Amino acid sequence: MPHPTTRIALGAGLISLAALAACSGNDAQPTVNEPAPPSGPAAAPPATKPEVDGCGHYQVDVELPERYACSADADCGWTEHKPGSCLGPLCPGDYAEGNRQWIEAAEKLFERVCTGAEFRYCEKVKCINLIPGGAVCVDGRCTLKAEPPTDGPPSG
Repeated sequence: MPHPTTRIALGAGLISLAALAACSGNDAQPTVNEPAPPSGPAAAPPATKPEVDGCGHYQVDVELPERYACSADADCGWTEHKPGSCLGPLCPGDYAEGNRQWIEAAEKLFERVCTGAEFRYCEKVKCINLIPGGAVCVDGRCTLKAEPPTDGPPSG
């Protein structure tokens, strides 16, 4: 199973961070379904919550709103709570961007599933330190804007 890759917009380029999971020899990865937005009223969350595995991952059991659609920067934001995972950011700048409706749904899902869940951090990652610069709307799509940390005056 391929490992997930997080892509963070950085100026004109992209940086890919591949998270390598090692959970007691099990390649457990969160499964996230991002279907089209529901056409009718939002359904109530299920009466039971998904089981969280020993590494903090779970199967998303609700339909989330469309994630990226935006018309202005104000429509976009970021969250530390990624659907399918009870883990917080594994690296500085490791956030999930989306529109405000998706973020609200992701945070409610996190609270419902992860509150009181017992797990350990099994992820082994190689971090590239990034400073979250906010989320912006680019060509109708919410994008996380991140900047590398500076250790001195800019070069150039």
